[in-house]
Amino acid sequence: MSSLTGARERILAAVQKSAVRRPDTPSIRHKSAPREPRPERIETAIEQFMLYAREESATTQRIAAVSGVPAAVLHYLLSENLTPRAIVADNARLPGIDWTSVEGFECTDGPMSADGDTVITGCYAGVAEAGAVVTLSAGEHPSEYNFLAATHIVLVPATVVVESFEQLWARLRIDYPGSWPRMMNFIVGPSRTADLGVPSKLGAHGPSRVHIVVTGH
Repeated sequence: MSSLTGARERILAAVQKSAVRRPDTPSIRHKSAPREPRPERIETAIEQFMLYAREESATTQRIAAVSGVPAAVLHYLLSENLTPRAIVADNARLPGIDWTSVEGFECTDGPMSADGDTVITGCYAGVAEAGAVVTLSAGEHPSEYNFLAATHIVLVPATVVVESFEQLWARLRIDYPGSWPRMMNFIVGPSRTADLGVPSKLGAHGPSRVHIVVTGH
């Protein structure tokens, strides 16, 4: 019995010794802010984000100042022969945007019609490596806007574009340290069918158009 006890103690001692962090072992940092990428990397990420979004059948546009968003949206709607009217989500009513500044464009608060409407929303982030727009469930952005609109226009400030999903998770851990939102949606182009052997058709179970407007630098 004593020999078994001694063997057990030696094993436990070895485990404890291996678990002690060596002085030269770097400590793990939790909830620390990710390093700010260099300006040239930010610009590259934005270009990649827009390129990949277009490859997924979305359309993209970039404007320097948010004050030009209403005119850009109106131009897009007219170029697509769409009615110059849209539901504007609360998180798309950004500082510096006057949605009444453009003549001939009507913005409303809803409700959404059964046939779908043009809906303008903001977003939480854009992921460059996938061309994906990330939206979170919130009162200022009902999730139905992502799925029931016929045309979804997304405002993406250049400052929320990240290079990778790893950077997205890091930002979420900082912004939501307690618990994450109940729903997170990744929007990659318009809705489409995904049945094998069937030609892909846009707008099968969601927006048939996704237009991304990147603002700022």
